[in-house]
Amino acid sequence: MIFEKQKQIIEFANKFTLNNQNIYSEARSYFAIFEKTLGYFLIKKKFNKFYFFHYALCLIKLFLNIKEVKLKISNAQFVAKNYRKIIVSWAFRDNFDQEGIYKDKFLNTKSDNDENNILWLLIYMDKELPARIGKNIVLIHKEKKLYQKLTFFFKYFFSTLKLKSFSSSIKKLNLLSATSIQIKKILEKNFRDINVQNLLVVYEGQPFQKEIINFFKNKNKKILIEGYDHSAPPPLPINLIYDDFSPDYLLITGEAQKNFYKKYLNWPENKLKIIKSMRFISNKSEFYQNKFFLPYELRDQNIIFSSIKYLLDHKINLKDMDIKIHPLQKNKKNHLSLVSKIKKIISTNLNDSLESEQNNSIFFGQTTAVIIALDLGVTCYHICSDPVFDSYDSKIWEQINVTKLSNNLFKYTTHKTNSFLGNGKIYEI
Repeated sequence: MIFEKQKQIIEFANKFTLNNQNIYSEARSYFAIFEKTLGYFLIKKKFNKFYFFHYALCLIKLFLNIKEVKLKISNAQFVAKNYRKIIVSWAFRDNFDQEGIYKDKFLNTKSDNDENNILWLLIYMDKELPARIGKNIVLIHKEKKLYQKLTFFFKYFFSTLKLKSFSSSIKKLNLLSATSIQIKKILEKNFRDINVQNLLVVYEGQPFQKEIINFFKNKNKKILIEGYDHSAPPPLPINLIYDDFSPDYLLITGEAQKNFYKKYLNWPENKLKIIKSMRFISNKSEFYQNKFFLPYELRDQNIIFSSIKYLLDHKINLKDMDIKIHPLQKNKKNHLSLVSKIKKIISTNLNDSLESEQNNSIFFGQTTAVIIALDLGVTCYHICSDPVFDSYDSKIWEQINVTKLSNNLFKYTTHKTNSFLGNGKIYEI
């Protein structure tokens, strides 16, 4: 049942992408089901009319948040140089040291590595800029001043309404489209004279990334554009469907991704390159063993409690498991309260005759951490509030052995480790 529904979702996303490639920079074209994107609710609405209201609410939210993406550029004076390569990635303030050198967590490299030949184009996510910024780094970041943001909102709103087609205007009145349009203008103003041989994008299939790829492709037909798929795959990575605005090559980290992207996401085999993971190079199985992993967003806590009780009733010993809260939610009351409730359930259902199993872990909701753990040989229990969107199916991911324990609880093992973050060639930045 789950396989058939997941297959229908993949087919819908593929058909929509194929028939609407001209709207690559619009919000509804981004099918990231691991976020509450407009694309996510478009899929939900397709199979359940009730989600029309969620889709409409998401549209309103994306419209109101346009003011939050008034973008600026810093360090643009260094763009004019002829670099060999541009790398597009994300940055936070703590990624910079006192000298202004940037450390990229996805590529596991620093900006002073071959700094005369590589220009870093970074989407900066924090409010405060670093004290110093290296000369080969350009930041695109948000405006902080409220009046500037409101001014931008109304200018963008009225300029968009001037488009010839009313329907086209409405479809661009959202945060993602506003981001893409601004980045395109920033590139046209500041990157028109730069000449590079290679563009590397830490790639998620986001609309603004396709705008960047389209800009450089139109500027230089011979440029080599590579996308790095930095994450372990979610159950349905349909945000990476191949289209006219995809990178020339997608750098992936396992045979499992290659099989999936080729079969389900329309990627030509010769455009998929398996490399050694740059992001998860230091991961050890010990980190994932004998732990609960709580997600960023807590939903359907009753499902969590009932699944834990199921494991306890079926002789899975949980008493020595360490409960890990999502790093961004460590001090949140809801998460701390859930930890206390889980500990109470376990303490009242102890079975001292069982020995602790050190190679088990439990994961909740939509998470790719389960794949990292599985790839390192850990047996994983996965609690899913929405199994169709959250769980992995062995008919799609052949490397995973899936046992359905209840409607919301699954057990994963693998017959081959290193299938997702495996043994590819080392990529030279």
